[in-house]
Amino acid sequence: MRHLAQCLAVLGLVAQTPAPAAPQEDRSAQFKRLISELAAKDRKAQESAIESLGKLGDSRAIPALTALRQGTLFRMEDDRIVIVPPEKEKKKFLADGTETAPLIDVFTHATIPGPDGQPLMMDVSKLKRVVATNALKMKIAPVLQRLSLSSPDAEARKSAAIKMGADRAIESIPLLEEVLKTETDRWVRQALDEAIQIIRLADPNPSVRLEAVRRLETIDGSNGVPFLKQMVAPGPEGKVAESDRAVAEAARVAIRSIESHESLTQTVSTTFEVLSLSSVLMLVALGLAITFGVMGVINMAHGEMVMIGAYATYSVQTFFQAAFPGRADLYYLVAIPVSFVVAAGVGLVMERFLLQRLYGRPLESMLATWGISLVLQQLVRSLYGAANVDIQTPSYLSGGLQVMTGLTLSYNRIFIFAFSLLCLLGVYLVLWRSPIGLRIRAVTQNRSMSSCLGVATGRVDAFTFAMGAGVAGLAGCAMSQLGTVGPGMGQTYIVDAFMVVVLGGVGKLLGTVVAAFGIGGVNKILETVIGGALPKWGPILSKVAVLALLILFLQKKPSGLFAIRGRHAES
Repeated sequence: MRHLAQCLAVLGLVAQTPAPAAPQEDRSAQFKRLISELAAKDRKAQESAIESLGKLGDSRAIPALTALRQGTLFRMEDDRIVIVPPEKEKKKFLADGTETAPLIDVFTHATIPGPDGQPLMMDVSKLKRVVATNALKMKIAPVLQRLSLSSPDAEARKSAAIKMGADRAIESIPLLEEVLKTETDRWVRQALDEAIQIIRLADPNPSVRLEAVRRLETIDGSNGVPFLKQMVAPGPEGKVAESDRAVAEAARVAIRSIESHESLTQTVSTTFEVLSLSSVLMLVALGLAITFGVMGVINMAHGEMVMIGAYATYSVQTFFQAAFPGRADLYYLVAIPVSFVVAAGVGLVMERFLLQRLYGRPLESMLATWGISLVLQQLVRSLYGAANVDIQTPSYLSGGLQVMTGLTLSYNRIFIFAFSLLCLLGVYLVLWRSPIGLRIRAVTQNRSMSSCLGVATGRVDAFTFAMGAGVAGLAGCAMSQLGTVGPGMGQTYIVDAFMVVVLGGVGKLLGTVVAAFGIGGVNKILETVIGGALPKWGPILSKVAVLALLILFLQKKPSGLFAIRGRHAES
């Protein structure tokens, strides 16, 4: 009986043991299910999916939720959910008026390819829009903020924090504090801290407001300045909005401190912009200093060499996008040598077939190269069209380096500054540390004696002109990262480049460097000063003022900053 009782007890325990739990839904499968439920016809199912996506914390849901809120989420005939890009430039209108657009997969965020491998273009009228009510859009907003704060992109997290601070919703503070505890990026942490303090400026407790004001002053929270000014701005009766005197005085001190920091960052930012723009001008003038300064040829087509380098960059980008779409970002590494070779090749053809017959005849060479510049511009218009073309910045040159609060240096401008210095070093090594450079300098100083000693002066001329054109092509490749590329882009810098060469001293690379940064800096300062009083006339009047100052300087020192040396000195 005792054994029978034990057996019954064991069977009872087994019966009471809960059944093994069903395996939980895979996170990836859960994400796909919730995204699919965003397009459900039942509004409650949509709300549940939105709340669940917020709890899941997967930032991959941001495009789908954003599309649902903007009205760009659609369902295809086979029930696939896609996103239609909202940008007008990504849509095409056929001759019959049908609106077509590329489709983006809601799960992979990639453009859906067609049978030919190109982006699939669909008639938008055949897609069924997923409609979101205003109440549903209001529920999406906080979820997007939460997901943005968990994005792997630090800039996205920073932008989300700044926006939440601007919204000043008191219920956002717990979420911001929660994220702040685990955030590792220095600048995102500061944005989170700043957002919290901006929201606390509206707290009814004066001690909390005072602490928030002092914290904003400590971290130089520039986004909080407008709210601080609201606190101390006098009302209709002359009274400030802030009732507590200590808080109001602390706000005034914080405003002065933060604005002083903003002035410092603005100065550093302007200085960096001057350096980057001057380095581009130096790069353009560097090629001109070789052709005009060393050879004595007034090349009016030098700006078109810059244009050729930029369009060579565009051609390489187009080729990579078609042949290697997965590695399109690598195009710029190939475009740098290609732009040099193409521009140098055009310069070599110009020198061999035209300019070698015009040495010693400056007026004829100037008119001939001016005619060539017109021909090259028209040739580019015929091949690429008259409209400007856009060159995409590679991912490794996108974004910027934040060095202090309110100051971010863009990677592409840092690259252009360093690239210009490398080109300058390369030209220096060629001219002063190589056998061909020795021949170039010998021909420049005494052409007849060099010829008697066996130097092939014709080959030296061809190499020198080709190198100058190639350096201009590199300038065009660099300039393509700062703006659009067009047939007339070379004319923008050609006058300034001639001024740089003349001011620095014809044939002196050191003078070219000093003059480029001098003219670039003075031009930017005058543009800022004049633009403050006359915004529309600032850029024009600054160039006129620089030209006037250059003329006055050359009246006192016609040789420029450094002594003139060149072929024309042989006489």
